Amino acid sequence: MNLSQTAKSLVWVASHPERKAHPVKFPLRVLRWEWCRMTGTPVRLPLFDFVIQARPSDGMGRLICYFRDRADKLFAFMQGYLKPGMTFVDVGANIGSHTLHGARLVADTGTVFSFEADPDTFSLLAENVRLNRVGNAVLCNRCLSNKSGTVIFNRNANSARSSLLHPGDSQMTLSASALDDLLPLGQPIDLLKIDVEGADYLVLDGARRIFANAPPRVVVIEVTSCSGEIKDFLLSHAYRFYRFDESRSVLVEVESPVFETYAVHDNARQELSTFEIIPLVDNAPFTNLPGQRLTSPAGARPA
Repeated sequence: MNLSQTAKSLVWVASHPERKAHPVKFPLRVLRWEWCRMTGTPVRLPLFDFVIQARPSDGMGRLICYFRDRADKLFAFMQGYLKPGMTFVDVGANIGSHTLHGARLVADTGTVFSFEADPDTFSLLAENVRLNRVGNAVLCNRCLSNKSGTVIFNRNANSARSSLLHPGDSQMTLSASALDDLLPLGQPIDLLKIDVEGADYLVLDGARRIFANAPPRVVVIEVTSCSGEIKDFLLSHAYRFYRFDESRSVLVEVESPVFETYAVHDNARQELSTFEIIPLVDNAPFTNLPGQRLTSPAGARPA
């Protein structure tokens, strides 16, 4: 991380609502994480009504240590959208924070399908599911792509940055599959989260049968590459694009995908009554809206 990125990250941390809400506890959390990082000590962290184990190199663990339930704005969206009986598909589950939160929200009548490529991170995901006695999560240690085969996976010490496409600290050979081949045929999906560090379009391309037969009602996807292909794919399946303003529980429609895009199917907008929805015609000029970037701004969510 260069000096400019470090400065932006520090500004982001300093302005975070959780730091402002807990001005005394927050520095202690930072010190706790730094101690774990320096000593190489794994840590158990509170998150909502469960605990999550993290390694001192896990970027998501650091965010949870710092910000607790506000570590990711997607947590707030899930809280307002997911209901008992729904189905949540977590692609790029990492150490399991979204899997655990989703499993609690959809309850015993719902299901979470959770996919993680890296075997070591998957083991930690499975341990977190076991630790919290979650019984409605189906876990799969598989790298998702647009077809089945063997791939070279790039591992990073920070598990949040491991990637099929971006260089890492080391490499390993993994089996890859398309999402079409791993989910039951016709499985309804209420929320599909895709966070796979640049391979997001490959995951979509490998789910064409799913989108043709039973398109997910909401897709939350990180767009760091192939933005044109992702836009065309989702538009062709009747989605509209939004950015999520966590502080106001507002979905603001945008013309093109942003870094963290909330794509809502035309048949699902009425189910988002928990949130205020601002259509595109009401927020022009959209180019001046915060978050209109196709690459992650340094410090925007520095995992």
